[in-house]
Amino acid sequence: MIPNPLLIALILSATFLVLFAIERFAPLRAPRGELARRLLVNLCVSAIAIGTAYFVVAPAAKASLQYVAIERVGLLRWVELPAALELMIGFALVDLSFYYWHVANHKIPFLWRFHNVHHIDPDLDVSTAFRFHFGEVVLSAGLRVLQIVLLGISPLTFATYEIVFQINTLVQHSNIRQPRAVEPLLYTGRSTPPMAGGPDASAGRGGQPSFSRALLAPPINRATSAGRMKRASCWTRCSQSSMPT
Repeated sequence: MIPNPLLIALILSATFLVLFAIERFAPLRAPRGELARRLLVNLCVSAIAIGTAYFVVAPAAKASLQYVAIERVGLLRWVELPAALELMIGFALVDLSFYYWHVANHKIPFLWRFHNVHHIDPDLDVSTAFRFHFGEVVLSAGLRVLQIVLLGISPLTFATYEIVFQINTLVQHSNIRQPRAVEPLLYTGRSTPPMAGGPDASAGRGGQPSFSRALLAPPINRATSAGRMKRASCWTRCSQSSMPT
């Protein structure tokens, strides 16, 4: 089961449109600038990043999945586990490795120069989610290969994580005000928009880092609206220097 790029594109497009519509009616923060101009820039940058992922990352992942299946290499291929347990462990290990990849993108100057493109968006909403430098996407292809080959990830685990990861990325970046009573329930499994105002808002620029991916969610002050909005301001501060500290 190798993920169908068209199916993933349809799911993500639908998720994007739903979140974008909700942002119009229940925004967490007031926009800082003109939406149309930001949207045009973000969609153009995102289109290049997604195209790079389709032509570079997807083929690399497909070849790696086939190699693992044929050669039976990788941690999860060396042990016999029930299918459900293998899926859960594989999902968690891939997520953990993405967590440290995200940390590296903030801490290593060379990687930060690419990742900073994601942070220089003057505002933060669902259109920021896939605003990545194509160079970062190319580099992430190497990470995908290492994840799949070293961990022995199955196509099912890869497909499951890919869909959950990308949907979570859209939700994390969305500018949606959620009822405060709902936040702790959602927080159990992921970062929510109010938690950070952005998923990695302060990382690398002082303050408390939030490198959450699909499951990992470091503890963040989310008790008050003031605390939640304070973290939103960190998104811009994160990009005010070309190098991480």
